[in-house]
Amino acid sequence: MLEVGMITFLRGRFGPHLSPIVFFVASLTIGLGGIRLAFLERKNKSSEPYKIPVRKRAMLVGYLTAGIGITSIALTSLFANYRIDVKYSDIIPIIAVMVKRLLNNEFPYQVISEWGYKAFPAYLPLQWMPFIISEVLHFDYRWTAFVVLCIALAFYGVYVLRRTASPVRIGCLWFLPFFTLLALTKYDPQAFGISIETLIAAYYLILSLTIFSQSNFLRGLGLLLCLLSRYSLILWVPLYLGIIFLSEKRKNAFVIAAVAVLGIILIYGVPFLVKKPSIFLRSHAGYTTAATVEWQVKEWQASTDKPYHLFRGIGFASFFYDYLNGALAKRLRILQIFHLAASVMVIGILGLLFLKFKEDIDYKIFALAGLKIYLAFFYDFIQIPYSYLFIVPVFVSIPVLAVALSDGS
Repeated sequence: MLEVGMITFLRGRFGPHLSPIVFFVASLTIGLGGIRLAFLERKNKSSEPYKIPVRKRAMLVGYLTAGIGITSIALTSLFANYRIDVKYSDIIPIIAVMVKRLLNNEFPYQVISEWGYKAFPAYLPLQWMPFIISEVLHFDYRWTAFVVLCIALAFYGVYVLRRTASPVRIGCLWFLPFFTLLALTKYDPQAFGISIETLIAAYYLILSLTIFSQSNFLRGLGLLLCLLSRYSLILWVPLYLGIIFLSEKRKNAFVIAAVAVLGIILIYGVPFLVKKPSIFLRSHAGYTTAATVEWQVKEWQASTDKPYHLFRGIGFASFFYDYLNGALAKRLRILQIFHLAASVMVIGILGLLFLKFKEDIDYKIFALAGLKIYLAFFYDFIQIPYSYLFIVPVFVSIPVLAVALSDGS
């Protein structure tokens, strides 16, 4: 898959400006292919999902055992080479501080100043609260993130079996997520060594699978997991709920929204926002501050170099850095405006497309493909294209490809 290749063994191969274009086109092609499938699936409506024979359930267990085992071996070596230290990255250290504060009955959203600089912990609850398990049981936070991803992959494995009868297709689809993980551990080990992005990838994979569920609770839960881990999903949510509102019983959209909103209130609002309402705005401001820092050449780089994270072959930030005139803050601000405008625009186009053709398409496939297209724009125009962030949109491609290779398509 070209998309995986462009963030692993082909990263930057075509230069700092052409490589992001190739990656974006590859990502967008998967989403547009999903839109096409939405039309084809409506015309060739598949039967009910296959019942999974006992033999294939055993195959699933074997697949998970082999995939998780091989990936765990690679991660064990990788984690040993990347110590959790604020000198290399403050992602996990900040999460650790928040977890320890909560366990000590302290308010987690307070400035951290013990590292020689001030950092405000901007992470949403489901980005750091799962690591309470790691802290209580005294094991590496990165393993908790991977375990959650393994759970998501188990659900994905079941989905593949229920939608696909061909052993060859099943094998290809089962192999794909572990191939992606192993390729990333080889060509971008830092993405796993300094971050917990596999947790976020798990959330988005679960969301992608719940789109095909009949349960309003599960669909609401899928939204909740993503909304309380990253802000990136928020513009797609109205499109998703609108699609359900127009395609099913109207109450379903309200129930799904209610599950997500209630979860946000109980997990984020009551424990944290009520006590300190400024958390949300301060968190958003923190991203701008971080972007300003990352748009400057690091002290360990040569004076003739360019900002490291902007020129690694992914994301369009390099274009705004190189081809716009004016102060750094001005160029960054233009990118932020463009990022928002592009994200809103693509949601608007998808919404209009659905309204025009809603009678001719499979609305669930359309919603999934729309998510993929939206994330392609959102992540490729992000202000700081950290390589680990792109694990999420790449993993959303996997269920799109599963739909493409299912026997009903």
